[in-house]
Amino acid sequence: AAARHALDAELVRAYIDAMSAAHRVQLLDGAYRTASEARRVSDERVRAGDVAGYAGRRLRLEEGRYAARLADVVVQARATRERLALLTGVPAERVAVPTLATADSTGTAFGALLDTVLARATVPLALTANHADSLVARALATRADLLGAQRDAQAGLADARLAARERLPLPAISAGYKGEHVQSGANAAGVSLYGFVAGFTVPLPLLDRRGGAVAAADATARQINAEADAVQRRITREVLDALSSLRSAEAERAVLQPFTGAESRLALRAVQAAYAEGEITLTEWLEAVRAWQETELALLSLTTNIVLRRAELARAVGLSLFSSTDSTR
Repeated sequence: AAARHALDAELVRAYIDAMSAAHRVQLLDGAYRTASEARRVSDERVRAGDVAGYAGRRLRLEEGRYAARLADVVVQARATRERLALLTGVPAERVAVPTLATADSTGTAFGALLDTVLARATVPLALTANHADSLVARALATRADLLGAQRDAQAGLADARLAARERLPLPAISAGYKGEHVQSGANAAGVSLYGFVAGFTVPLPLLDRRGGAVAAADATARQINAEADAVQRRITREVLDALSSLRSAEAERAVLQPFTGAESRLALRAVQAAYAEGEITLTEWLEAVRAWQETELALLSLTTNIVLRRAELARAVGLSLFSSTDSTR
């Protein structure tokens, strides 16, 4: 059960990473196309004599920077697909990873897509509302690795008790029926005796050498019990750390959320139009595009981390990440 649960958690992480990488490609592809369009506008203005040639050369450098970053995230996206293919046994080219439309490739839309895709997975959305103590108690009651460690400790204690009992001498009780014929003389008739017999013996442990085996079994039982206690403390720490990380990520996203989404997309289009009409300088355009890109990428990272940490919290608590149907998994 613990191995199956760990595999489910690894699969969820790989799938979310693949979705996040695919969306990151979309975001950087949009930034690259924005830089290409700005360079085209700048070239037209240079030919018309409205601006100096520096603007065109500067935009070519900016376009190359976006192209390099786009190539890097494409490689990362391919690596995440190959990892997901390795886990599922499906060829990488056939791995289906849902993406957004190019016109709606914002961090907010990506968060909505994640929630939709993972709706069938039982990654609990309300775990953060529970008190930490209740989550720890639930984890200690359901984690398969802790149950296994506790059963190992019980088995070690039983072995120690058995070794101690084997040290004690075991009394023996015997019973039977005996018949005997006694010949009293050469010419005299013999006498036959018949009857039941019983016996009781207790061996004396004068040379008992099992003291070392008893001590070894007792030490092994204590070691296994200490390991079970260590597993319990580790699980408690995992639950508390996962809950703290999730709440921190959610707080960060709440701060960033108002500055992203449809409004930021409209602001970017307004900046592009203003630069095309010559209302703003190249420096202002570069700052605006970079601010939009950094904000959207930050929201993308936070959204991905929240879902990953939510899945990690569910794993730490011992909850199933999928329903009982194999088709969902």
